Amino acid sequence: MMSTDLEKRVQFYVEHEHDPHFLALAKKLQQENKPAQLEELFAGSIQFGTGGLRGIMQPGFTTINPLTIHLVSLGIGQYVTSLNHNPPRVVVSYDTRLYSREFAITAAQTFATLGMHVEIFAQPTPVPLLSYAIRTLKADFGVMITASHNPKEYNGYKVYWNGGEQVVSPHDKAMEMAIQKAQPRALLSETEAQETGLWHWLDTEILHQYQTAIAEQPIILAVNALLKTPITNRICYSPLHGSGREPVRYLLEQAGFNVVMPQAQMQYDGNFPSVKTPNPEDAENLQMAITLAKEQDASLVLATDPDADRLGVAVRHQGQFITLTGNQIGVLALHFIIDIEKKANTLPKNALFINTVVTSPLQNKIAKAHHVTEKRVLTGFKHIAEVIAQSEAKQSHTYLFGCEESYGYLIHPLARDKDAVSMALLVALMQEYYTQQGQTLIDTLEQLYLTYGYHRDQQLSYTFKGLSGVKAMQQMMDAIAEHSPVWSQESPLKAIYNYRTQKVYHPDGTEIPRKETLPKTNLLQFELEDETLISARPSGTEPKIKFYISIVARDSSTATTKASAIVSSIEAFIQPYLATT
Repeated sequence: MMSTDLEKRVQFYVEHEHDPHFLALAKKLQQENKPAQLEELFAGSIQFGTGGLRGIMQPGFTTINPLTIHLVSLGIGQYVTSLNHNPPRVVVSYDTRLYSREFAITAAQTFATLGMHVEIFAQPTPVPLLSYAIRTLKADFGVMITASHNPKEYNGYKVYWNGGEQVVSPHDKAMEMAIQKAQPRALLSETEAQETGLWHWLDTEILHQYQTAIAEQPIILAVNALLKTPITNRICYSPLHGSGREPVRYLLEQAGFNVVMPQAQMQYDGNFPSVKTPNPEDAENLQMAITLAKEQDASLVLATDPDADRLGVAVRHQGQFITLTGNQIGVLALHFIIDIEKKANTLPKNALFINTVVTSPLQNKIAKAHHVTEKRVLTGFKHIAEVIAQSEAKQSHTYLFGCEESYGYLIHPLARDKDAVSMALLVALMQEYYTQQGQTLIDTLEQLYLTYGYHRDQQLSYTFKGLSGVKAMQQMMDAIAEHSPVWSQESPLKAIYNYRTQKVYHPDGTEIPRKETLPKTNLLQFELEDETLISARPSGTEPKIKFYISIVARDSSTATTKASAIVSSIEAFIQPYLATT
């Protein structure tokens, strides 16, 4: 039986949801009266994660729908207004997902009702363009309606601060508190907002500025100066039905590349009909582009997700296409950027490279070998952006490159979030450069392994469903922290990095002093004597637990054997917890 409090929450939603589709679904749920289902949808509230707010599009308060978009916008808007003497300026954008444009308009109406100046894009927009626009237009904050690479049933809400970076503490916590207090209110219509002069549609001018700025970045100019002309490589690019379509194609063609695109994946379509999920991390989603690349004699395949912040890559090598991992793409890009800037004599003496604590240590070895300062941060690109801002404020370092294993990269400081648009151009130029040197990207990767050791990085993801799944995930993380499972029979444990307590321990439990600490987060890392690193953390965007395995070995075969044994240990440990959901 439904509790009185839950019944009131469901009725509150029904009374304040004005969208016919979501209202009809809510009334149907109300009539069906299934307490467990209603509790999951209405009892809690949606929370900030690594990538902002994200959830399935359904009625309720733990999901994404017009009412939660309104309440979230209201809370955030009221908080930002409290910090400003003048009416704040906000930039609103959205990707190609179902309801993304409608949700963006709801957010914009809410901000206009609060008296804010609203700049809203007239077309689907990549995340990096929003970040660039916030900085260029000197906005106080920005909002992106997207669920990035998640399945079509999802949508989300990313919040960006005045530097173009996603919000971090203390603003994210303050926004959460303001959202909890927000109460629905009547909104100005789009027409009324425009009549007040508060609402302005952004055209393609800001896009053209962004594209020009990318093409004029030092690394892009340096590569072009070293290349012979004409460009010989043909590129196959798929936007996976997303917002990267126009800017990526434009930049590649302007650089001189012949670009072909899978017709079935070119159209904006939030149903993502050609893929299970629009995730360029998944090699399966690149197969349509690879097939076309073979037919059209293209040497490189690129793919971006709906909001164009992640980039997938496949390269032709010895007649076959090989998909690269996010770590491999980051390794190649870092090595390439350093090499080219050294050749051009433009590598800053105080160059700064930033990656995350679960990204391949090979990147850090490369940076150290070339005397580039390297900094590791928590997962989430907002932490990379935070370090960029700090280094600029102190004038201590010049930003060179930043990346994370989940296919996110930033080759310039123009934006402060992952930028698959500019990275696509860099990878294409990198492919052309090595082709002219008689190499493929795979050849280059193998040379790096010979220099620094063979590195293999693998990620495992396990999905936990419902509220019981969330509880099981937490129990499992507690068990890992308490018992330190034996992950390998061949290499003993060297150190335990417990980011929940901000401490490092020897295997016997004694503490290891640290020079620097990162903020607390739900992450556990285990370093073995043979340099193997195993990390465990719940996803910040999905109901998943993720394990990251980083192995160093003398060759590929040894690395595969090591990885297989560790994967078996992890799966044996996790199965009892999965069985409870």
